[in-house]
Parts: sequence; C-alpha cells; structure tokens
Amino acid sequence: MAAFLDTYSLEPLRRYLSESGLDDTEAHSRAAAIDAFVLGVSTRRRVLRQDLGDPAALEDWLGITIQRLTDG
Repeated sequence: MAAFLDTYSLEPLRRYLSESGLDDTEAHSRAAAIDAFVLGVSTRRRVLRQDLGDPAALEDWLGITIQRLTDG
C-alpha cells in the first residue's frame, strides 16, 4: 500500500510542487506533510468512521490547512 500511495499520491504532489518553483527537497517535504495529513483525516473519517463535525466546516478547514502546508 505504501508503494501505491507513493506512486499515485505523494509523487504527483511532489512533482507539482517542484514544477511550481520549490526545490526538490522542499517539494518532497511539503508533499509528504500534505499526504500524511490527508491520509490521517481520511483514515479517521472513512475507516474509523469518526464524526469530524460539520462537513462544510471540515472542507473549509482542510482547504486552509493544505494551503498552509503548501505555502510553508
């Protein structure tokens, strides 16, 4: 599963961040942080079936947090 996530989640995000102007090390670090964050939220919500509150509020918070991780 880790190889799948690396290939289809982490690597495309790293490549996008790198193409957006980040050096490769920084792009990889930010992509890894975003990937881990999204995986954690997804696991809690979909696998553990934990209620994370209002879906609209969660979506807003996710967007803000991912943007912060992207921007550094």
